[in-house]
Order: sequence, then structure tokens, then C-alpha cells
Amino acid sequence: MAIANFLTASDITSAINACKAKDSFNPSVFFKTIGLSKKTPAEIETVFKILDQDKSGYIEQDELQLFLQNFSKGARPLTAAETRAFLMEGDSDGDGKIGWDVMAFSGILSDADITAALAACQAADSFNHKSFFAKVGLAGKSKEDIAKAFGIIDQDKSGFIEEDELKVLFLPRLFLQNFSASARALTDTETKAFLKAGDTDGDGKIGVDAPESFCYKRFFQLCGLSSKTPKEIQDVFHILDDDDSGYFEESELKCVKQCCRECMWFLCTSCSDSSREREH
Repeated sequence: MAIANFLTASDITSAINACKAKDSFNPSVFFKTIGLSKKTPAEIETVFKILDQDKSGYIEQDELQLFLQNFSKGARPLTAAETRAFLMEGDSDGDGKIGWDVMAFSGILSDADITAALAACQAADSFNHKSFFAKVGLAGKSKEDIAKAFGIIDQDKSGFIEEDELKVLFLPRLFLQNFSASARALTDTETKAFLKAGDTDGDGKIGVDAPESFCYKRFFQLCGLSSKTPKEIQDVFHILDDDDSGYFEESELKCVKQCCRECMWFLCTSCSDSSREREH
């Protein structure tokens, strides 16, 4: 299988021409120019396997020296300085080889952000999904970029991230290893906390599209409605019932989360009032 099956000839030519001069090769620029950022996770993984000539699961230094020739037979070898720089950028654990994660998130996440996010959760039970995604740079990405990153992590292509994809050892990659091949496994506590935060309907899976995974029962429970009196719940209903018809119509349901901002003010206020009453 040839790389030309996945990358366009014009992108390959542009990328090769941009680094014709010795010591002008930059891996991040090369991957972006060659069009990897427009490819699916499956296509990126296939390209990586083509580059991994000895099928070790990594690209080693000897493979890096002839890296450009995988894309064009007439391309020059990388210089010693370029090879070292390539290794330094992609070799997160200093073992002299590069895992597929370097290519997988090309055009989505920066190497510096990935390194910082992984460094912040090296200790067992220190992983926090919100902090990790913020540090790794996903918080500011487009819906398309997030979907692409999700597709890399979703190894069985089920459309969901299940518990085994977060920490089970027999899979090709653990969750953190999607970002760096040398990263540790999540602990049981971290895995359960991650699932609890992302699993909105209790099916043991995390979906990519949060709006589609909205679960009204869990939403109202988290809002605090389960601890309110019938009168307080009726007051919340009247706030949500925008046209005062006594029912929720489809148009009102589509805006329920926006309306709940007003409800949250009511819930917080009533909670404070109830607390004060109990104190007296």
C-alpha cells in the first residue's frame, strides 16, 4: 500500500519542495503541508504503518534519516541535525523512537500542549479530565477538530469511548497513550471518575457529541430539583413553560438548557433561603 493512496500528489510535492534545502525540515510544518490534518484517524494510522518499515510500532532513528523518501523516492535524506530535532520533538520518553501520536494529532494539538498536559498528570490519581483537555488544547478547538481527536481515542470505532479504551491493557493504546506512547495507564479511580463525568445516560460510554447525549433525568438531578418541594418544582416548571400553556412544547424543549440559567438562579436562591430557615 502506497502513501499516494492517502495523500495528494500536489500536497506531497509542496511539502517536499518546502524542505529541499539542508536543515530546513520541520516535522510540524511538513505534516501540515502534506495534508495530514485533513485526514481521518484511520488514514493517519495507515500512513504511520507505511512509514514504520520494520513494523515495530515506532519510527526509529534509522527510519527517520530516510523519512522524506517515503513520500518521494528522489527526496534527500535528513541531515543529522534534522534527525535529532525530529526525535527531540516526537520522542517523549527519550527511548530514541517516535510513536504514532506525533502524527495522529498533527494539525489539531501542539506538541508543547500535549507534553504539558501529560506532565501535569504523571502521578497516579492526579488525572482530571477537565484540566487535561484544557491543557492539551482541546477546549479551544472547533467541533470538527474535537470529533477528529475523539476518533483517534475511539479505537474500536463504535462512536463511543468505553471503559476498556480508558485503561484496559490488551488494547493497542490506553487513553493517555493516544497522546504519548510512553504515558501511563489511568488508575481505577481515575477511570471511574472520567466515566462518571462523561457518561450522561448511565450506559457506561462517553459520546463525542455532548448535545446529543443530553439526559433530562440526570440534568434535573444535577440541577438540584430532586431535593426541592412540589411547590418549588412547580415554580421551575412555570419558568420553563414560556407560553404559560401548562405544557412543554417542542420549541420550548429545544431551549430548555438556556431557560435553566434562570431556573438555576431560582434554585440557588431557594436553597439559600431554605438553609437560613433551617438555621433559625
